Formats: sequence, C-alpha cells, structure tokens
Amino acid sequence: MGRVRPAERTVAAGAFFTLFGFTTGHALLETARDALFLGRLPASRLPWVYLAIAVIALLAAEYQGRLLKRWSSRNELSVWLVAASLVTGALWVALHSPLTWSVYALYVWTGVLATLVVVRFWTLLGMLFTATQAKRIYAFVGVGSVLGSILGSALARLLTGWFSASTLVLVAAIVFLLNAPAPRLLDHRRMGRLPRVHGIGSARQLTKVALLIWSRPYLRRVGSLIIASTITFTLVDFVFKTAVDRSIPPDQLGEFFATFYLGLNVLSLLVQVAGVSWLIRRLGVNRAVAIVPALLVVGSLGVSFGGTLVFALLLKGADGGLRHSLFRTGAELFWVPIPLELRVRVKPVIDTLGQRGGQAIASLAILA
Repeated sequence: MGRVRPAERTVAAGAFFTLFGFTTGHALLETARDALFLGRLPASRLPWVYLAIAVIALLAAEYQGRLLKRWSSRNELSVWLVAASLVTGALWVALHSPLTWSVYALYVWTGVLATLVVVRFWTLLGMLFTATQAKRIYAFVGVGSVLGSILGSALARLLTGWFSASTLVLVAAIVFLLNAPAPRLLDHRRMGRLPRVHGIGSARQLTKVALLIWSRPYLRRVGSLIIASTITFTLVDFVFKTAVDRSIPPDQLGEFFATFYLGLNVLSLLVQVAGVSWLIRRLGVNRAVAIVPALLVVGSLGVSFGGTLVFALLLKGADGGLRHSLFRTGAELFWVPIPLELRVRVKPVIDTLGQRGGQAIASLAILA
C-alpha cells in the first residue's frame, strides 16, 4: 500500500474517512436493498430497476452542479451526506407500507446515491494530487472504501440475525449523518484553490464536451473502458441475483447477502492492502486493470456451462473482490495524466454517462 507523506496526511485522512463512512452506510443499504427486493419481487424485474437508475442518475447529474453551486467542494460532500441521511430515513418509513413502490424506490435510490457521491468524490480527489502522489495515496484511500464496506456488511450480518432487513435502512441513515463532518478534514486551503466542479450540464454543454472527448483518442479509450466495464458488472449482478432468487428462501435473503458481501469485502481488503500497489508497480496500470475482465471471462464461462449457484457465487466473487480495490484504483489512475482543467470538464461526463449509459445498455440487452 502506498506511503502517505507528512504533508499529505490531512487531505489523505479526510478522503479516507469520507469514503470509509459513506461505504459503511452504502454497504448496509445494498444488503437491505437486495434482501427486500428479492424477498418481495422476482429477479426478472431487476433490468427495469437498472434502467430507472440510469435515467434518474443522468437527470440528477445534470442539475447537481446547479443545486450546490453555492457550496465549497468539501462542504458539498457534507451536504450530500446529510441529504443521503434524510432521504434514506424517509425510505425507511415508507418501507413499513405493504406497497411495492417503496422497494423499487430503495433500489433506485441506492444506485443513484452511489453515482452522485462517489463520482463527485473521486473527481475532487483527482484534482488534489499529482500523478506521482496519486500512485502512492489512492491505494491508501481505497482501503477506506473497503474497510467501510466490511464494517457495513458486518453490521448487516449482526443486525439481520435479530431484526428485519428494513432496519438496515435506518442504520444506514444514521451512519450517513454521523459521517457528514468527515469532509471537513480535507485541507480547506488547497480545496479553495481548486476550479469548480460542474455536473454534466445542459444538452448544449454536453454536446461540446462530447465533441471534445471524441477528438482525443486517450479520452475515447477511457470512456470505452468505463462503458464496457459497467455493462459487464451489470450483467454479472443480474446473473448472480437471478441464481440467488432461485436458490435462497425469502426469509434467509438478509443473512445470505450480509454474509456473502462480508466475505467479498474481506477479500477486497486483502487485495487492496497486499496486492494493488504491488500489481500496479509490477505490471503497470493497464495490465493490472486487465486482470479483472480476464477473471470475469473465466467466471462467465463457468456460469454458462455450469449454471448453478456455486458458479454464480464465484463469478460475483471475482467482481466484488476486485472491482472496488484493483479495478477502481487503477481506473482512477487513468485520469491523473490528464491536465486538471480538462479533467474537470470531462471526468463528470465520462463517469456519469459511461456508468449509467453502460447500465442502460446492459438493461436493454437483458430485456431483449
């Protein structure tokens, strides 16, 4: 794992704890979301939810910059965490209704929230460090994400043994609220000198940025990577949850997802601590990132020929164990060589459109 130097500790700690707290709450939400959705609805409804997440996240990203233009960058992250707490708490109240709309809303909110906060977080972080610093510090910050996921999954496993899955939603709301002060640890002097990060903008602005991206081969390749990876991860998620829906009784879904996700996150931590920095130094960013799709191809072949829950678990294991550690760290490093002013303009667009556009493509492919 990269070594953080004394002058970098303040901003690195702020980034670490912000990501740690958010992923703790999000892991709780993911467990509750999957257990409640598959407990009430068939897995065949998932493509429609994927599609709804893509559309709503794109609309939200367009207005994100306008809504928070009065806030500084670090205050903006705190505002999002408070908003996440309030919306999540409202959904917990709504889940007490027998109507299925609340389950749909919870699933969509979990996906949209990740887009709004995580994409914004990494965009801001990429503006704070040089390429040399990022190669050392991103691995450390990534550990915060994995540790948060482990804590969230462990809390989910503990709570599902005593309470219903809906209780996890309330706990997630509390965690988001407690984490809201964490971005204040970011160095305000450095954050104050950064250019303002905007959303994806209006249709006219979006067209200009799209032409700018298309004119640069490097940006086209980064965008293609994000779209292709999102399509793959969405398909893997659908295959996994379809197998779970067929094999696990509804009353056991909460404990199953909590236990399985806890195992995935422990694996991800081991990879992040012991393998990410070493692999990137040894193989380079390109080859290190390529390990993830290579393993998913092998896992997909197993599912195609085996078709059992065991192969689906192995496929999801390769996805969950490496996506948020090796793949995410490597993918963020692809942005570092891009000049700051250009990165501020194109990264929110490529991240948002790439992730949610890829999810929409995968959803339509499943429906077809």
